[in-house]
Amino acid sequence: MNELNDVYYDGKPRNKSWTRDLSLDQHNLKNFKLGMQRIARQLTVAVPLVMVWILAATGNAQKAYAHIVDILPTVSYNAFSEPVRLGRIERSDEGLIQKLDRYDPIIEKAISYFSSVHNVAPPKNLVKAKIAVESLSPSTLDAFEYDPMQVANKGDFALVVLQNGAEGKVIEGENTNLIGNFSFLKGKKQTPRVNGRWDYSKSNMDAESSIFAGTGWLVHKAAIYGRKKVDGQELFKYSIRKGDTYSGIARRLETNVKSLIECNPDVDPKKLKIGQEVYYRKSSGKMAIVGWRTWKEAVERYNGGGDDNYWDKIVHNWRILNERDEALFANRKLDE
Repeated sequence: MNELNDVYYDGKPRNKSWTRDLSLDQHNLKNFKLGMQRIARQLTVAVPLVMVWILAATGNAQKAYAHIVDILPTVSYNAFSEPVRLGRIERSDEGLIQKLDRYDPIIEKAISYFSSVHNVAPPKNLVKAKIAVESLSPSTLDAFEYDPMQVANKGDFALVVLQNGAEGKVIEGENTNLIGNFSFLKGKKQTPRVNGRWDYSKSNMDAESSIFAGTGWLVHKAAIYGRKKVDGQELFKYSIRKGDTYSGIARRLETNVKSLIECNPDVDPKKLKIGQEVYYRKSSGKMAIVGWRTWKEAVERYNGGGDDNYWDKIVHNWRILNERDEALFANRKLDE
């Protein structure tokens, strides 16, 4: 699990000695970067709009209108560093798709881990499609770098539930301790909302932890939990009474018929005799994963009903990413 901390998002090893030599600590560097990003976005909007205002104020209304028509696509794109589509990507957005590709090494490690535990894991492009929806909209651009799966927002409980599960404190109905090891989330803080934006300068969440936790949260939302009867190891002895049946014995002695049959292979349940001794193991109910939902159901439960179009956006992005990968594969085959 710790190996997630040994690579950057592009898959290159971290240069730890270089990191230690930084004159700015991580917290100040994050604040500086966030501030510069916001200033750049504001200037990109402000400068063209000031030009429009000057033209309009000097009586050049026609030129002002023409200038608005001319700059509007640029403003809508550059003001947020990405097209304003509320998390939707298109084939032409190669820059966006390449940004998502940076996280491939982390996503692949997360998928490999959950697949090894459950033989179940979401497809890589489904996770990438979710990241696009969660953190590539105007109000969540900072999240792409610090919490791309949006698991640590204050008011949401994904981070808290995963942390509690890692410590063995199971919240009612949220059995994340059965999904995997989330101990790496210890000490992570929720991101507060300040002036209408998620303020990552006050959070210690990082993209690696977010993607691993978010993938695990999606697997959790796919899991169907239920109680399974589990037999103990100790053998007990019972003497048959008048009118006894295996089903009656099982109910009275907290065991089950299957266990009685397995513990007494030479006994015919239909020919029990008074005084005959049989062996049994006590059963106890244990929470377990008893089935899996579809990824559509899991994604909708992940969203929690906050966005009626959430699944449609995911499917759209998923399709775009799959088409891009198919095209890349076809081009490689042509080059061979």
